[in-house]
Amino acid sequence: MKLSKVQVLLVLCIVAVFSVFLTNLVYNNYNVLYVESFEMHIEVGDGVGMNADTDKLWFGEIPARSDSLARKNIVLENTFDVPVKVVGKVQGDMAKWVTLVDQGIEIQPGEGASFTVVVSPTKEETFFEANYTGELIIYMKRV
Repeated sequence: MKLSKVQVLLVLCIVAVFSVFLTNLVYNNYNVLYVESFEMHIEVGDGVGMNADTDKLWFGEIPARSDSLARKNIVLENTFDVPVKVVGKVQGDMAKWVTLVDQGIEIQPGEGASFTVVVSPTKEETFFEANYTGELIIYMKRV
């Protein structure tokens, strides 16, 4: 049975897609050791407030000005037997205002480190008094 050029090309494309998928799956299962997700919340209003609850990353209330700033420190501990690199990803309404200060920090086995999250509305952005939410996903990867 002889295959046409189109059939050969189709088989090669299927093999290529499968190999990319398999490589990605193996890499992520080996490389990413731990994933933690944190809901985030901030209120932009006419005052200043704090919220010390621990069920989310509550940044409290900040005034609706471009020089407003809120900060949270997350203490992380490496319980693995290999060094890890901490990488964060932010999504949601707050993503455009969030800076991850310690992005890419390395933590040795048995040690801890602080991961700082800063929320600051930008001067170029128009923002309104409202509640804003987002999600911070922290990945611990092999170094």
